[in-house]
Amino acid sequence: NYSVLKYVPELPSKVWGLNEIAQRADVIRSFLLKKYGGAWIDSDIMFVKKIDFFFDYLEKYSLVSFNEDAAPSDEWRLRVGVLFSRPNDPIITRWNEKQIKLLNKPQIYKWTSFGSDSLHEAAKELNFQDLKIGQIKDIEPIHWKQSKLFHSETLNIDAVIGENTSMLSLHNSQLYKKVFSNKSF
Repeated sequence: NYSVLKYVPELPSKVWGLNEIAQRADVIRSFLLKKYGGAWIDSDIMFVKKIDFFFDYLEKYSLVSFNEDAAPSDEWRLRVGVLFSRPNDPIITRWNEKQIKLLNKPQIYKWTSFGSDSLHEAAKELNFQDLKIGQIKDIEPIHWKQSKLFHSETLNIDAVIGENTSMLSLHNSQLYKKVFSNKSF
């Protein structure tokens, strides 16, 4: 807790009472991005090439996120695992406000309540202004529902990684199964 509070002392103490670590991470990421901007990249992301160009987007947009479609829709949610933001981005700020309201309204939260659900609501309320939506296939060429393909011996990685693919999401559940199934670890 100390290291996080060193950078965002305004983080509400109720965060530590959330049952899911992913929910705590969602709140912490919004506070850090609101205050400092920069990049939030989940630990299950593997880089396959330089990502400098994402920061170039911040010259034109104040937030970069990813999803299946490049156009906003009610059918999907912005991904929170990879975000690039300017400090005090309006969407991140609204997301942060929504999270604080949720924290002050104790309930049984969904896994995505503090993450993609509230981020998408914030972006929608602000008409997706200053938002660059990247194609999810550029960071997740294998959909999370098909993540067993990562472990297939017949996987042709060159066919999976496209020209614009800069990162690969290893999908936590599959990564954990792979790591903890290794008896020598």
